[in-house]
Amino acid sequence: MAGIATLKTSIIKDGVTKLGLKQPIFTPSPIDPMYKEQVIFEGLSVDVNGDGTQYSMDATVAYKQAALNCMDYIQRLGYTREQAHLLLSAAPVEAHVAAIVDVPNACVTMGLPRAIFDRDILPTDDGLDRRDYGQAAIRSDGQRCLQ
Repeated sequence: MAGIATLKTSIIKDGVTKLGLKQPIFTPSPIDPMYKEQVIFEGLSVDVNGDGTQYSMDATVAYKQAALNCMDYIQRLGYTREQAHLLLSAAPVEAHVAAIVDVPNACVTMGLPRAIFDRDILPTDDGLDRRDYGQAAIRSDGQRCLQ
């Protein structure tokens, strides 16, 4: 993935003491990505990709479920599990806590921008357009990066 990263920092002498911070703070880029069209995946605080355990009001589990649902969709497009994992780690996804008030289920949504793909990834009446992308995520010794 091509890109440019510009990092600008400033140091406030005795800033930890003056500001009472325990972690760094930052401001986002003044330029927002313009991804208007997304495919949205939902996750609940239920381990539906595992044994079905209910994790009452756990937004972390809900986020993981949304990510796993998104990765499954990417794999159905023809990407390998490794490629789906790498793509999702680099993609400018947009996640939101959609509901955390309806006990016992927390709900998180994850939006995958359609514009990062070289084709339309929406399903059609025939299903998904599955393509073979080969195996690009391979270590120099020929082994898979993620298993």
